[in-house]
Amino acid sequence: MLTNGFTHEEISACGPGTTLVCTESVVMYQTTKVAFTEGQKYTVRSVSAPLMVVLDNFKSDHMIDGPFFRKHFAAHKARGVVHLSETGLHAGRRFCRAARDDGTRSVHAMYAPLQKPEFRATVCEACLTIWALEAYDDGETIPEYIAQLRQNHKASSACEATIAAPAPHMVLEPR
Repeated sequence: MLTNGFTHEEISACGPGTTLVCTESVVMYQTTKVAFTEGQKYTVRSVSAPLMVVLDNFKSDHMIDGPFFRKHFAAHKARGVVHLSETGLHAGRRFCRAARDDGTRSVHAMYAPLQKPEFRATVCEACLTIWALEAYDDGETIPEYIAQLRQNHKASSACEATIAAPAPHMVLEPR
């Protein structure tokens, strides 16, 4: 065991760039802001044994220790990715349009146990985002995780729009 409660295995398995899945939401004690949201994925920024730095919901560096890591996170295993697929006329077509013969599993979205955070953590991000945006109409009662995914998508879309603002259009006149 290293100091700050990490084991050597945890530190070696969670190098920079590793994706962690939050298994339990974390509310900051003094501000009551949600720093980490259950079911969301977070990236390890750096590891300097025995500390791990993870980007939180506010895109700020957040140092974590071993007990906090074990209580609130699980390492994301890319191999177990599950795609959500359509039913009906296009049965089996994946929401993200990934090929069906890529060796990963598909589950019909309307029958998938998406209410379970541990299952949601294995679902393809693109498929889950499409489901969150399309599955419920405005005004319907929607699950908390869907509302959170929609909010995250809206925030990231607004950020991308600001970054990729179109250049001003210049009219060229013939001479």
